[in-house]
Amino acid sequence: MASSEKIMPRGVFTAVAGGGTFNINTGSVSAGQDPNDYFTYYVIEAAAPITLAGNIIISSTGTLHDGLRVIIKNKANITTAGTGFSVNILGTTIPEEITTSAFMVEAIYDSTGGKWYTTVIPEYTANQIVNTARLEDNAVTTAKITDLNVTTAKIANSGVTLAKIQDVAANSVLVRDANSSGVLTEKAVANTQILIGDGTGFTAAALSGDVTMTNAGVVTLAANSVVTADITDANVTTAKIADDAITLAKLASTGKLGGQYTQTATTAVTTEETLFSLAMAAGQLASDGDSIEIEVSGSFAANANAKTIRVKVAGTTISQNGTTTAPNNKDFKVKATITRASATSHVSSSEVIIDGIATEINNSKGAGVTWANAITVAFTGQNGVAAANDILVEQVVVKYIA
Repeated sequence: MASSEKIMPRGVFTAVAGGGTFNINTGSVSAGQDPNDYFTYYVIEAAAPITLAGNIIISSTGTLHDGLRVIIKNKANITTAGTGFSVNILGTTIPEEITTSAFMVEAIYDSTGGKWYTTVIPEYTANQIVNTARLEDNAVTTAKITDLNVTTAKIANSGVTLAKIQDVAANSVLVRDANSSGVLTEKAVANTQILIGDGTGFTAAALSGDVTMTNAGVVTLAANSVVTADITDANVTTAKIADDAITLAKLASTGKLGGQYTQTATTAVTTEETLFSLAMAAGQLASDGDSIEIEVSGSFAANANAKTIRVKVAGTTISQNGTTTAPNNKDFKVKATITRASATSHVSSSEVIIDGIATEINNSKGAGVTWANAITVAFTGQNGVAAANDILVEQVVVKYIA
């Protein structure tokens, strides 16, 4: 039998946006005919691409025989995605990504089950035949992936765990060991070493010189490594100095502010004369309780003339002989202590000792000394008679007591 005798074309279905139901007339098979030798052929067409606003349903009418074969070819562009409508052929809904281009449906009737078995054959060049919906879970194996084709975009953020990174050498870290962008490399870090950037990458080195570090992070200064330049001014406080640690050799001075050991004497006048003076720096007594001590020794001439000696601070007399103003051929010693009581006041105590005469004590307090200013400490002598050398100073020592 010629093949042309086996083909029974039935016609064309014209698809419209509104959808509709189309029937396939499967005809009948005469006695003695093999239904497998026959098939019915239909075509779906549309004047232009359409978007469904109703379902397209293709059903069958007529006598159905086991093995009856129907072929339907779609030539229309039918959009179903997002419309809520579909194309259904002999009980099978055509996937929405297939309906927009040519496809063919082959259906064979099974009388035992009373249903059509359909095969949908899409246009391979126009459709995504293997898509997410049709790909079995875990179906893509390593062999299916082309080398170097798992790109950054394919890897989820935080998706690469540490276990997925290649093995690295012992005691090493991953760094970009260069002064340009690029891949990571291993950098070995030995015991007690740290990484130090050198502008062209990293150097692994241990601390050395005056500072060392253990692998527990404990840093140690080498002995005798802190020099004067490393110490901020005024930061060696009392708490930092051990008891009994400061020897006299370490003091800038032993507290002596000044003095003299050459003789000075009054001249042949009766006015008060300065026999010793010391200009103290401004603010020398910076704190209340700071003191200065003045000690003067000398002698008086062998005569009955009046002789008066005084200790003065900033012009204020704090000590003067009074038991006798006419000592005759006597040695003397005056010792006075002046203490800052406030920024503008003082307290003082002094002893005047004249050989063979009762010791005199002079205590005083009051204002008249502004300690922020430069202060002059003086010892004066005043003759009662204009005779030279009636008062002779042998030695003076002025001390600072903090």
